[in-house]
Amino acid sequence: MGWSRQLVNAKLQTNNTFKCRHGEYECLLNTVEACAIDAWPDVNEHFPFTYCVENFVYQGKYLQWETCFKTLGLDDKPITDCVESEKGLQLDLKYAAETTALQPPHTYVPWVVVDGQPLYEVETLQRTHVQAVQE
Repeated sequence: MGWSRQLVNAKLQTNNTFKCRHGEYECLLNTVEACAIDAWPDVNEHFPFTYCVENFVYQGKYLQWETCFKTLGLDDKPITDCVESEKGLQLDLKYAAETTALQPPHTYVPWVVVDGQPLYEVETLQRTHVQAVQE
């Protein structure tokens, strides 16, 4: 085939692996976060973990993400089992397909769409949110 799909920060290769724009840790942590959403589908359960992981990313401390389990009192087994298995790849492929199917197409991060219209600026996001809440 010889083609790949660009997913903004990750490129899906023809062999169903990913090459991430920001390196191997971005790919790993994409899988970690996909596994967290799968293991803890309630946003109140997975979001604190994702926030903790992303906080370490923001600080450039990519290897510290595993401390989030202890910090939040979470069992690491569901996530590590998922990441180290075929399930992690399948979740990555699932989210890649969802991203590719977005309408309008996803072109940058963060990609926020309200009523089918992408919001290009924070001010637009705030204004649109207020309008949507008032309706």
